[in-house]
Amino acid sequence: MRNFRQAQRKAKQNVTKLLLLFFVASFLFVGVCSAVLYITSGLSPSTTAPLIFLTILIGSFYQSSKLKGGGSVVARELGAREISPLTKDINEKKFLNIVEEVAIASSTPIPTAYILEDESINAFVSGISSEDMIICTTKGAIEKLNREELQGVVGHEFGHIFNEDVKLNVKVASMIFGFYSLVIVGRFFLHTHIGSRKDDKMGSVAIGFVLMALGIIGSAIGSIINAGISRQKEYLADASAVQYTRNPLGISGALKKIGYYSGAISSPNSELYNHFYLADEQKKKFNLFSIFATHPPLEDRIYTLEPDWDGKYDIKENRKAKPKKPPKTQEDKFKEILKTATVLETINEFSPADEKNIDSAKDDLGSISEKLKTMSNEPLSSQALILALLAKDFNEVSSEQLKRLMNINPKLYRLTLLSSRELIELKPENYLNLILLCTASLKQMSLNQYLDFKEILIDWIYENGEVVFFEWLIQRIVLQPLDVYFKVRLPRVKKFGSLNEQKSQIEYFISFLCVIEDEKNSEQLFYTIINRYNYNEYRFTQIQTKDYEKLGLTLDSLVLLDINLRNKILKLAFLTLNEDKILDAKNRQMLYAISLALKVPLPYM
Repeated sequence: MRNFRQAQRKAKQNVTKLLLLFFVASFLFVGVCSAVLYITSGLSPSTTAPLIFLTILIGSFYQSSKLKGGGSVVARELGAREISPLTKDINEKKFLNIVEEVAIASSTPIPTAYILEDESINAFVSGISSEDMIICTTKGAIEKLNREELQGVVGHEFGHIFNEDVKLNVKVASMIFGFYSLVIVGRFFLHTHIGSRKDDKMGSVAIGFVLMALGIIGSAIGSIINAGISRQKEYLADASAVQYTRNPLGISGALKKIGYYSGAISSPNSELYNHFYLADEQKKKFNLFSIFATHPPLEDRIYTLEPDWDGKYDIKENRKAKPKKPPKTQEDKFKEILKTATVLETINEFSPADEKNIDSAKDDLGSISEKLKTMSNEPLSSQALILALLAKDFNEVSSEQLKRLMNINPKLYRLTLLSSRELIELKPENYLNLILLCTASLKQMSLNQYLDFKEILIDWIYENGEVVFFEWLIQRIVLQPLDVYFKVRLPRVKKFGSLNEQKSQIEYFISFLCVIEDEKNSEQLFYTIINRYNYNEYRFTQIQTKDYEKLGLTLDSLVLLDINLRNKILKLAFLTLNEDKILDAKNRQMLYAISLALKVPLPYM
């Protein structure tokens, strides 16, 4: 893994080439189908080509709509169940804790966790956006993998989330099903003309068989190309697992145990989602049938992660403890981040004794009292904690607000007062961590309960017309993923390919931050930051009043940029907040909130 960034670039280039091949093959396939039908049945290509294309399109749309129902659709089809935050099972609790640690260490919403009652070792993520993403593990994985290995597995799956592999899987799987739709139409021709006149029957049977054969061939070709895309994505996700954990031995140890035990999921529907999984059963090098394999051989993946591997699939816990280096100070970490344009560039070597992002997140989560953790596992008390965190000091909350809350929901009112007392000892660096824990639990609410809470939260923020930027960011971080989860709004999937397409939005966002940071010298600060990166064409936007509605629309547009472009915007935000070279606890929390709003992973601080 020494050439991590080079391997990442190569994998991404290969995926792009395979996607292009897929689309070219799709159009050629329609032409071939029309030609074959003309030869066998005399049907005009001008008639058949549009019909074939329409059939493939309808099939693709149907499958896409099905898979876009949310990440839980795939989990339920495989027979998985949601893991309750209040679970008493030790292994399930361990898995939940690791998911929380990796999510917080990479500044992302905590996905809903599922478990599949299967003795194999496997895992997958599903969903088309970070808001509706789920992560699922098998029972065998949480029982047979140690904590280090399970961290590697979770890191691998989070890599799929940030590389947007799941969204790509949905697109490609939908197109393959579109090809397979020809098989369904072919069967229709075979069955609907039984008993018809002999000539009509023979013609329909011929068309039916041709369509079925072409559908199977098209699905096979699509599956081969999809397998190539999926294999490259697995290498990329393995690299991401190392990125998050700083430890190649975690994910490589998990892959060895898959080779020793089994990764084959026994669910009846498992073959449909093979390309979603952490690994399949293939251990050795490729052969003729490997062109359909959605994963690289375990051998290749392990050797890539661990070049000195002895080739044995064993389950011995023979890890040697790494010598610990003195932990880096906050100032050291920020100097490193300041020098880099993307999160990936902060990684120079892969060692668990280096920058301990997940361990830092684990330590901070460990400092949250058990009482607060227990409260964050239950929806109503999670609502109370969020309201109390935003109030911080109840002198800031008007008597009218409290009175309205008491009238609307007396129990929530009492819990909010109780929560304010429990939060006294909470460290400032844990404010956002607790918010993320609470937000994950709020998914247990009903739609009506959520809409009531949303109304209360917005009222809490906008009371008296004086909106605090950080509090506004918090309510956005809480409400945006829940809006998608409860289908109050649909996730936007259109992407913009360049910063120029969002130039005015970037100007407004950075100008807004400059006003927040230093209102008197905001314009000077803007040009200091912008000119440092030669964005000379960008102009400061005069902000007389802080228009949060416009800011929300601006962020809605910015999150549609490619993640590498959003990284650049996040760096501009970092430099704005850190211009005086002192990034205090308040601004650190602000930066994390911005990274969450932009949906960009950020090294844990």
